[in-house]
Amino acid sequence: MYEVVVVFHYLIVALMVIGPAIGFACGQRLAAQAIVEALDLQPKAGSSLFRSFILGTALNETTAIIGLIMGIILFRVEEITSASVFAELGIWFAMGFPGLLVGFLAAYPQRAAIFAIARQPHRAPRIISMMMILMSMMQMSVILGLVIGFFVYGKIVPDMTIAAGIQMCAAGCTFGLSAVGPLLGMSHFTEMACAATGQYPLAHTQLLSFSFLSQALIETPLFLALVISMLIVYSSESGIIPLCAAALTMILVTFGPGIASGMIAHVACRNIGERPEHAGLFSYTSLVCQAIIDASVIYGLIVAVTLLVIVP
Repeated sequence: MYEVVVVFHYLIVALMVIGPAIGFACGQRLAAQAIVEALDLQPKAGSSLFRSFILGTALNETTAIIGLIMGIILFRVEEITSASVFAELGIWFAMGFPGLLVGFLAAYPQRAAIFAIARQPHRAPRIISMMMILMSMMQMSVILGLVIGFFVYGKIVPDMTIAAGIQMCAAGCTFGLSAVGPLLGMSHFTEMACAATGQYPLAHTQLLSFSFLSQALIETPLFLALVISMLIVYSSESGIIPLCAAALTMILVTFGPGIASGMIAHVACRNIGERPEHAGLFSYTSLVCQAIIDASVIYGLIVAVTLLVIVP
């Protein structure tokens, strides 16, 4: 039995490193393919295209580096038990799984920025700035997952019980799986934002301000999931079923709103670019709709907190 547990331990360590690396590699395949096509369309913009590719790749590689660091930390766990393996699995879901998604999905705004530079080479600095800002905000899920990972890692002790291990696994799964919807929504929106910056240069200021606010709303479920994850980490071990129910509630309630919010921002971003004189109206309408959608996540948050605090 001990040998099986050790095998799972090292498998999780390997996945912690390999998962984000695979996402990064798949994403950069898309970016590399885009720059080759863009160079064929606009060879005179070669220096700007290479700069956007290198900067985007360096930023996106952060996920793989963080995965490597956490893998090294997990490799140094001294006493391997079934409980510790459950906790390590929670760390992978909290950080490794979002790292896998971000490594791939962040390539979409990078790809859109590369084609935008090919269309508007003289607007390259603005397009690259927009790309870097949006890609940096997408990395927030990995950073928050790393925070959860460190808290869960601090709970791994030699006398850790199976119930405590399952609890830590639930905490990690809550955040990691709750990130799926918002990340899909962010990739959908950021791709359009980078493309619109190049396609509609006169609307750059309006697009930039709208992108900050809209991205914050799309990421709101991530921060609410972080709250539930931390509550689960520090909850009593006596109620494993309510803990798992709270985790499942938060996971399910964040998927739809994250995607829907990104789709609304996607359409608004395009409309702002086409008609910048009405940017205020489009921005206001989009942000109000996104806030209303995020209300459903708050309802899920209330249910999850009730399960954690009131249900014994």
